[in-house]
Amino acid sequence: MRNSAVDTFRFLGAIGVVYFHHKLPLSWIGLAAVPMFTMMLVYFEAIRPREPVASVLERANVRLMLPWSVWSMVYAAAKIAEINMGKSTFAEEFPPWVLWVGPSVHLWFLPFAFTAVILVRPFIDSFARPVSGFWVTLALFQALSISIDYFGTDSLDIPFQQWVAVLPAFLFGLSMFFARHSTSRMLFLIGLAAFNLTAGAVLFGPHNMVQTALAGFVSVCVCLVYSQAATWASSLGKTAITIYLVHPLITVALVRMFGFADEHQFLSFVAVAVLSTAFALTLHHPLAQWQTWKELWRERRVRTLYTH
Repeated sequence: MRNSAVDTFRFLGAIGVVYFHHKLPLSWIGLAAVPMFTMMLVYFEAIRPREPVASVLERANVRLMLPWSVWSMVYAAAKIAEINMGKSTFAEEFPPWVLWVGPSVHLWFLPFAFTAVILVRPFIDSFARPVSGFWVTLALFQALSISIDYFGTDSLDIPFQQWVAVLPAFLFGLSMFFARHSTSRMLFLIGLAAFNLTAGAVLFGPHNMVQTALAGFVSVCVCLVYSQAATWASSLGKTAITIYLVHPLITVALVRMFGFADEHQFLSFVAVAVLSTAFALTLHHPLAQWQTWKELWRERRVRTLYTH
């Protein structure tokens, strides 16, 4: 059953990423959406019933790598158009990291998420008892959170900067899974997130540790506290990934068409957020219909097999 709080924060997280990319005041808060997405992805993957590896791969391919392939072609076409118009060169538009993440840097999240989904079950199975898994993943989470801000990730290339930055979120998502049946462990997660939020702000400023802590605090609250499903929230939640994927393209289009300058950044943010949401809602409707038709066809096929 869907959780309206989760769906709502997925949508708000996608809008937060748009806000971050417009470099507005307190924009660092918007980037906390990325570790939040990671934690929710890991947690909800972990609580799924056990499936054969082939089924997990198929589902992850359809959910993550198929959109990555489609949007990679879209952004590649846009970059080729920029090159043909003489606005940039091939080397500028297609640096070496394209081989890892695709033609736009923000696409890094989908291959990472695919890998995370595949690794969730092996990580869980490596612990004989939930309490052991909880403390080990939490200790690794804390060590990585501090190390990343202390040593920094600037020396790493794309996409390793991004992947390393969300590794603590992957571990925190596993800790949430191991804590889900224990009120005391849930409260400990909330307390640790609050501590990291304060300590990270004092020691390192509003960087990775603080963003991950904020994401952890929100994720525990919305994932482990039940809220009744709502159609409007479900619709908004399903738009989150499309908003994340399309917003750089819309941002560039608006700059090319209207020439938004720095003093118009908030206006640009509002326009990109509204247009990205509208596009995602419009795209979701035929995709939802296709999914319904696919399920009906599958049920009809199964029924035919059993009646002949």
